[in-house]
Amino acid sequence: MTEASPPPWQFDAADAAARGLAVRPRRLLVLHNPVAGWRRIERFRETVAQLERHGCPVAVHATTGPGDAEAIAAGAEAADVLVVAGGDGTINEALNGLSRRPSGMLPLGVIPLGTANVLAEELGVPTDPADVARAIAHGRIVTAHLGQAHFDGASRNFTLMAGAGIDAQAVARVRTPVKRRFGKGAYVLAGLEAAAAYRYPTLRVQADGTWYDCAQVVVCKGHFYAGRYVLAPDVRPWLPELHVVLFERFGSVNAARYAFGMQFDRLAKMPDVRVVKATTVTIDGPTGDPIQGDGDLLGALPVKIDLLPEAARFVIGDPP
Repeated sequence: MTEASPPPWQFDAADAAARGLAVRPRRLLVLHNPVAGWRRIERFRETVAQLERHGCPVAVHATTGPGDAEAIAAGAEAADVLVVAGGDGTINEALNGLSRRPSGMLPLGVIPLGTANVLAEELGVPTDPADVARAIAHGRIVTAHLGQAHFDGASRNFTLMAGAGIDAQAVARVRTPVKRRFGKGAYVLAGLEAAAAYRYPTLRVQADGTWYDCAQVVVCKGHFYAGRYVLAPDVRPWLPELHVVLFERFGSVNAARYAFGMQFDRLAKMPDVRVVKATTVTIDGPTGDPIQGDGDLLGALPVKIDLLPEAARFVIGDPP
C-alpha cells in the first residue's frame, strides 16, 4: 500500500500570528442540525462557547428540515467560515449550497455531531469542544476535490462516497425517527431489511472507459466509510482522483462476507474486491434503483460521476 500524498496546506491564522502578522478572528456562520446532535447538545454549546473565547463572532442558524442547510449555505454572507454542527448528510447539503454561492466558496469547518461523522474522521477533526474550537478558529485550510453525480437531468456533489447496490438499498430504507433513536443501529436494521429483499442484479460500471460487472460499487473520494472502516486505502479529499471499489461476487452470503471483511480490515486481501482509479465513472443497472451519497439518498440509476476539481475548502485538524 502506498502512502497518500500530503494535502496542499495553506497558511493559517496561527501561523500568521507566529510570524507577527495581524490576524482578525474568523467570523463564523454555524449551521446546527438539532436532530443530528440532540444527544450531544452540551458538546455543541460548549464548542460555541469556546469559539467565542477565541474571539470569533459566531452566528448560529438551526436547520428545520431537509434542504434547509443547502439554502442557508447558498446565501451565506458576512462570514469567513461556514461551520456545520451535524453529520455527513448536513455537510453534504451545505457543500451543495456553497457551490451555488454567487460570491464563491467559503471554507467549511465541522463540529461532529452526526451518526458516523466520516468527514470529520477523514479530516482529523477532534471531538473535544476545546480542540474543535481551536481547529475551527485557527486551523489550517485545505483545498479539496469533490465528486459530482449526474442523473435524470440533475446533479449533486458528494464529499466522501457515492454507491449503488446493497449499501444504497440500506440507506434508502433508513427512517429518520429510527436513526434519531438508534443512531448507527438504524443502518444495521435497514441493512438487514435490504438483505432480505435485494436480488443483487448486475451493475455495469465504466471507469475511465473500461467496463466492469459487479454486485456493488462505491465511488470513493475519501478512504473512510461508515466511521473508520476503510474501503479505498489510498484516496483522500485533496487528491485529484476517484477510487472505484468494485465488489464482484453476488448474493447475500458474499454481501455478509464483504461486511465482515470491512469490519476486520480484510477487504484489501479479498481477490474479488477490486479498486480502480478514475476521473469519470458511469454506473448502469435497474433504472430507478437508489444511489447513496455521503450516507444519504442522493439519486437513482443510471448515474454518471465526475471529479469536480478544487470545489471545496475545509478547515481541518491533523488528518490520520
